[in-house]
Amino acid sequence: MGLRKIVEVLLTAAILGVVAAIAVWWQEPFLAPSLGSAVFTQLLHPEEASARPYAILMGQVLGAASGFAGVFLTGANMQPPFMGAHPLVWTRVAAIVVTAVLAASLQLVSGALTPAGGATALIVAIGAEADDPAGAAHLAVGLLLVTSLGEAARRLVLRMKGADRPT
Repeated sequence: MGLRKIVEVLLTAAILGVVAAIAVWWQEPFLAPSLGSAVFTQLLHPEEASARPYAILMGQVLGAASGFAGVFLTGANMQPPFMGAHPLVWTRVAAIVVTAVLAASLQLVSGALTPAGGATALIVAIGAEADDPAGAAHLAVGLLLVTSLGEAARRLVLRMKGADRPT
């Protein structure tokens, strides 16, 4: 593994560590699993359209909105989350299907395609993120942190890649 790849890996870990540290400091759950997917996309595939800030932020906002819509349209908000001791129930399955249709459609129409947005949609649909204003706020803070920190690091990685190209 070359120096550039080592830097990409270290930046990925640093960004996730910073967001996690902020979450600990504030004692708020700002770090959702889909944010890891976003950072990996931003730094390990920085040239791809899905790594750009619009796709990272808007794709996940649309995914979250789709998840919340799917949960409320199907009544899954009345069910326990599919986590730990709680099994997956049919209402959550319906929420997952509705969420997937909405998230994929909205991402396609908006041009904000990113796997992280699909992951965010699923996290909300299964109930891993609270389906209330506080859950939405926590997710929003995490999205803003990852998008801004990840974009700064992505630009650095792209500059490093440019320096590797022969002139």
